[in-house]
Amino acid sequence: IVTEDPYFDIRPRVSDKTLKPLYLRRPFLLLGSCYTLSWLRDQGFRTFDKWWDESYDSCQDHQERFETVYRIAEYVNSLSLSDCKQMLQEMKPVLEHNAEHLNTFKKTTYANLLS
Repeated sequence: IVTEDPYFDIRPRVSDKTLKPLYLRRPFLLLGSCYTLSWLRDQGFRTFDKWWDESYDSCQDHQERFETVYRIAEYVNSLSLSDCKQMLQEMKPVLEHNAEHLNTFKKTTYANLLS
């Protein structure tokens, strides 16, 4: 779970906390302000809506968004090791795309993401 500040802001923002799993080719749940996943997709990154419901991204109720992310985390935690390995294998094209996209991302855009 990636937690972004400010959680209660109306503008989506990402920091190195979000960029790190992109770079390391790891799936993540994003607990940040609403529409942050949508913003990432608009920037050309791919997310994990094939494997879990990401509708929480548009939820403007902060408590409900938190609880939904928590339920998804519980679901992932309930999977067997074999199921997790299979899911990770299925995610490989998305994870590779994100890492490559991050590496080719314009430096000015990358710098703006961290500010």
